[in-house]
Amino acid sequence: MEKFQMFVLAYLFLALVLSCFLSLYKWLLILERDLIGKAVNGENLSGFLLHNTWQLVARPAFRGIFIE
Repeated sequence: MEKFQMFVLAYLFLALVLSCFLSLYKWLLILERDLIGKAVNGENLSGFLLHNTWQLVARPAFRGIFIE
């Protein structure tokens, strides 16, 4: 039974780490795409960075902690 619990904990930890890396990768792809577009248009980038950080990092974490 103890080996099964360790396996489940290791699996959950691996899933958490992979999820973090995928979220970061997705955020970086969106950031790269939009930064190129905004640099071409000459727009302000600070609001964009704050918005994308909330959309891709903080909001899913908030949902995972408080809603589930």
